Amino acid sequence: MGDRLRQQSRHREQIEALLRQHLPGVEVWAYGSRVNGCSHDGSDLDLVLRALCLVPIPAAALNELRDARRESNFPILAVDFLEH
Repeated sequence: MGDRLRQQSRHREQIEALLRQHLPGVEVWAYGSRVNGCSHDGSDLDLVLRALCLVPIPAAALNELRDARRESNFPILAVDFLEH
């Protein structure tokens, strides 16, 4: 995830740390308004999660990631994780 997502580096590092902690080895792609330049301060963050060899990501791991994101102080309230 790059700076073009209109995120401060500390916030980008925070979401990356959550992803590494709860879903190590999962590839992450951003899409939507934060990528195409149409975002604003209240825009959500859309992320696609792709496991190696396209193995399904366990629902429990996704739920733990969502819970950890909600409990964090990450400034974007809506973060959508789409499993691919």
